[in-house]
Amino acid sequence: MFWENHGNPSGSDRPRGVKNLPVVLSKEEVKSLIETTRNLKHRSILSITYSAGLRISEVVNLQPQDIDSDRKQIRILGKGKKYRYTLFSDSVLTMLRMYWKAYRPAKYLFEGQKKGQPIAKTTIQKVFSNACERAGIVPNASISNRFCGQTNSSPG
Repeated sequence: MFWENHGNPSGSDRPRGVKNLPVVLSKEEVKSLIETTRNLKHRSILSITYSAGLRISEVVNLQPQDIDSDRKQIRILGKGKKYRYTLFSDSVLTMLRMYWKAYRPAKYLFEGQKKGQPIAKTTIQKVFSNACERAGIVPNASISNRFCGQTNSSPG
């Protein structure tokens, strides 16, 4: 065993447990997930989350000024209170414009029940799980960390 020859810095005789990787949805599953979602706000949330590879906490904290529609780029306050930039697709830009016209968010891009307050993380998780159920997608899929990301081409 590796630890016998090199020593284990934690002092334990066995290696750390293996973490399971999250279930990554296929391009077809993501497309189905978004297409089966009728609510424009929910569809916009799923689309931007997928297209830009965002975490739930990043979606919750998005503000309208974080969206650069000319460059199709989002400024994201990520882990460790550090900013990063990511891109999104043309179809997401079109959807975000429709969403903006319909909802006119004040402070947060996706507001909760009260104007000026962010949508709850649990609401986004529920939107995702309901969409998975409608689309017939595996029950152990998760949106808790990064939802698919930019490894697949954009939805739509």
